[in-house]
Amino acid sequence: MFEKFRFHHFFGMMLALILAAILAFFPMLLQLQGSDAPSSTLTIFFVFVLAFLMNNAIQKSHELRQNINIELSRLRRLHHLAEKIGDSKVDTEFRVNIEKGIESYLEYLKKNSLAKYKEARGAFRGITFSVYAYEPSTTRGREFVKELFTTTRELALTRQQMIALLDRRISSYGWSILFVIETLVIISILLTQAPGLISYFVSMSTIATIFIITLMVYEVDDNSKIELKEFGLRYGNNLNGLTYDEHSR
Repeated sequence: MFEKFRFHHFFGMMLALILAAILAFFPMLLQLQGSDAPSSTLTIFFVFVLAFLMNNAIQKSHELRQNINIELSRLRRLHHLAEKIGDSKVDTEFRVNIEKGIESYLEYLKKNSLAKYKEARGAFRGITFSVYAYEPSTTRGREFVKELFTTTRELALTRQQMIALLDRRISSYGWSILFVIETLVIISILLTQAPGLISYFVSMSTIATIFIITLMVYEVDDNSKIELKEFGLRYGNNLNGLTYDEHSR
């Protein structure tokens, strides 16, 4: 997995360098005599738009990881509540149903990754149905009901936020603006490129940097299969970390 991830980024960087080298060669081929510096206003505007999009993508990635931690924490909380709820027939049946529901949910995400997070709602409903159908027959069980409902509600809200984050992308309008400004900046660089190898390498490096940073924005904004698989494995690791009392087996 890690080797594939490294190759993916290495390939993108090499492609950016090759394309930049080709573009920077055109002023030399056409014998353009550029001398003025590229438009500073256009460059500043491009940097501003790029920074804005990058910040949004990074914020989304941070919120996604944060919500994963919250969901896993609430699932463990629900598991521990079910473990300690009581030993009556009703409590035992509830505990078994909750444990099976949590196992099914975590196993589904481990197997299918977060790419199928929406489709996991069926397994998640098994958990919520068990909680809301629970009718405690003991004082201890009745004391746990409020905490069970609160934890389940927090889980449901976290799932809604997760689905929204997984669906959130930089809009086509945002990408269009970025590409138009990026194209204008590159044209400005090429038209003002002075003769000589030094100017060629400066232009090539600048254009390559623009391409690589754009790829970085796309990578952070996009929910790559590798990243979603890694997130799914986190759910699997929590499944392996759950412990059970003997009486629940």
